[in-house]
Amino acid sequence: WDYQDSEMFLYRNRIIEESGDLKGALANLKKIEADALDKQYVWQTRARIQIKLGQKAAAEAVYRKLLEVNNENKAYHTGLQESLGLSPSKDGKWTEEQTKSLCEMYDDFKAKWKYCSYAKRFPLTFTTGKAFSERVDEYMRPKLRKGVPSLFRDLKSLYGDKEKVKTIEETVKSYYENLKKDRRFSPSDEVDSETPNVFVWVLYFLASHHEFLGRPMEALKLLDEGIEHTPTAIDLHVLRARTFKHQRDFQKAYDILNYARELDLADRYLNTKCVRYAFRAGKVEDGERIVKLFLRDSDTLDSLFEMQAMWYELSYGMSQLKLGNYAKALTKLYSVEKHFEDISEDQFDFHTWCLRKTTLRAYVDMLKYQENLRGHRFFLKAASEIIKVFVTLYDKPKREEAAGAGNGEADLSKLTAKERRAIKKRQKRLAAKAKKKEEAEAKKR
Repeated sequence: WDYQDSEMFLYRNRIIEESGDLKGALANLKKIEADALDKQYVWQTRARIQIKLGQKAAAEAVYRKLLEVNNENKAYHTGLQESLGLSPSKDGKWTEEQTKSLCEMYDDFKAKWKYCSYAKRFPLTFTTGKAFSERVDEYMRPKLRKGVPSLFRDLKSLYGDKEKVKTIEETVKSYYENLKKDRRFSPSDEVDSETPNVFVWVLYFLASHHEFLGRPMEALKLLDEGIEHTPTAIDLHVLRARTFKHQRDFQKAYDILNYARELDLADRYLNTKCVRYAFRAGKVEDGERIVKLFLRDSDTLDSLFEMQAMWYELSYGMSQLKLGNYAKALTKLYSVEKHFEDISEDQFDFHTWCLRKTTLRAYVDMLKYQENLRGHRFFLKAASEIIKVFVTLYDKPKREEAAGAGNGEADLSKLTAKERRAIKKRQKRLAAKAKKKEEAEAKKR
């Protein structure tokens, strides 16, 4: 059998499973296994069905086999835990016996897979007290030595537990004191056993910790100490800017982040971040100037529409809303809506292609994706802001209407002729679309 036949077999098996005939699906899977080319999908499906049928011992063997292929796959670990009866209760907690079994299993995994990050990180979720303190210490030290900026974000999910927050704070504070005094993590280590860079990353983590917990003054004090230690540490400047942003000092935040950007002009992330901060501070011209730095010489700001740079259009639209330029804001916000229309229309090319190539499983997944396409945060943000603009315009006093502002005419007058034509064209298109929908509904009646 070739690839197309294999896809048909697997799609038929999926239909059987979704119909509710789990035993039939499992029997069919056994029948087609030799002919199916996507072996990993076969194993995943078998394990999933076996769990549903209560065949947990068989599912355990399959999940262990899958972990040999990819030991970082969270779904495989979750499936293995469920097959062993080690899943948490509805409130997300494990029993003492489950915790003991999980600790033993993941200690074995750590010994077996030296570089498996999940085997080191997941135990921090279910351990408590002394066990948690030892494991979080073991987890954090290598990452602080390597200078992993995302370490705090990695551990942030643990901050729902006050005891764990306290333990993490005490652990990192001890790092801070020992590194500052003797350049070592703990008194049991050799003096000067760590490099100076480790101290910077401990300061960064501790500042992130305080900033997240709503202690901006403590965070800024640590960041100032870190910048004095290593003035070129860009991550410290970025965190300092974020701290001021959360205190709603947008101008100060932009100035700091712009300084950080100038330390590394080749960093696209910093460029993007700085543009957003500039718009938030009302520095529209600065934002436009900075975003052009990563465009080709032949490109203009209009090229960002072709690139579907929705982050830029949202940031620009929000900045114009703050300035009261509703027409300019709507132009950019409607661009986001247009991108989602284009994404939806672009999928039409795949309808015939998927049927011709018989990639039916991927085709069904694509259809499901289409159903939730407009659930994306960019679309939701743009849509909510557009609604707010029209509600604001509708609620304006009558005297403003007399001055020409009630229907947005005053705002439209601030635009170029090209922008006004674009808005009017969009309004006509939306009106035609609404009329067509009304006619279709009338025919159904």
